[in-house]
Amino acid sequence: MDRKRQEGFSLVEVLVGLVIGLLAMLAVFQTLALFESQRRTTSEGADMQQNGLSALYALEQDIRLGGYGLIDNGSMPCFTINAYGSPQSIFQSVPIQIADGGTGGSDTLVTARLDSDTGGVATGGGRAQIISASQSSITVDTGRGLKANDYILISQPGLACSLLQVSSTYSYPTPVPTPAPDPSTISLVAVANPAGTSGTPSFPSYSGNTSNPYAVIVDIGQSAPFVTSTYSVSSGNLVESDNGGAAQAVTGNIVNIQAQYGVAPAGSQSINCWTDAVGSHCSPSSGDWANPSSADFERVKAIRIAIVARSDLKEKPSSGTTCNATATAPTAWPSAGLPPGSSNPPTIDLSSDPNWQCYRYKVYSTIVPLRNVIWGNL
Repeated sequence: MDRKRQEGFSLVEVLVGLVIGLLAMLAVFQTLALFESQRRTTSEGADMQQNGLSALYALEQDIRLGGYGLIDNGSMPCFTINAYGSPQSIFQSVPIQIADGGTGGSDTLVTARLDSDTGGVATGGGRAQIISASQSSITVDTGRGLKANDYILISQPGLACSLLQVSSTYSYPTPVPTPAPDPSTISLVAVANPAGTSGTPSFPSYSGNTSNPYAVIVDIGQSAPFVTSTYSVSSGNLVESDNGGAAQAVTGNIVNIQAQYGVAPAGSQSINCWTDAVGSHCSPSSGDWANPSSADFERVKAIRIAIVARSDLKEKPSSGTTCNATATAPTAWPSAGLPPGSSNPPTIDLSSDPNWQCYRYKVYSTIVPLRNVIWGNL
């Protein structure tokens, strides 16, 4: 037998083979690690897109509902509403209000609407004109459409509106005379509204229908009347609360909201200016959008919003110890093409998180028309 055929690999050959095998395995594992990193980045990007679009959809739906039921000429002046239940409260009913978050900080948006089946449309033949009014009863020119338990708004330009409730339906005599008389006095009861903040409003001195302007009644139905929804960013989540209740998470990994008002000239429906919720851009009559008047809010026809979504994956530095997944903070929207006199696009500041550059971000923006305000001014 040939001894050479019985010889195996030498030690040197085995070691060389092991080295080659280890190098091949190292290359394979590095390739797998690279593809796994890319897969996770892609997967997190898809999740980020889903979160951003879900947040944008939720905000857009509520903004479009802003002002529902408040488009009637009698209820449009209801910039401030007093409720006289226990406790008494004062609240605003403007369709959409932006609370500016400061330079780079996240804004807060508050929408208001009626939650009535009638949507603020008076039942029974139009608004009633007030002859005289108190917190417990009103004398009107006609009350045929007012039923027991109906919520009503008493409204007069220049005064706060009042939220009250009809305590009983007027009973006509039997048989009904011809022509049928209108009720003269209707009893009212005080109601609280959860959208309100604590306060002790006094009942306004409404003018009768022999004056100009005079007070009118808007029947808003029997459902719980007002709903305010507040959207903000908290702990990396978009959260929402109704009527000042506990905040509920809408979607995760949302780190910033920026918004601006789209403003039209008085008496127009065409936006010619965009402004932050503070400052004097677009010439507010109050001098500052931080304290706008009802006339200023009637000029607001749309809201421009930008939502910043963040990936859930904290990526490692590609070199050194500094993350570079995101080198610079994202922008809300381009500055080019803005109408003269507009505010600059809002700044997005993410530096409150020392590791913000370790994450990837995507901005989702849109313009939402306030259709109820537009319809109410046609």
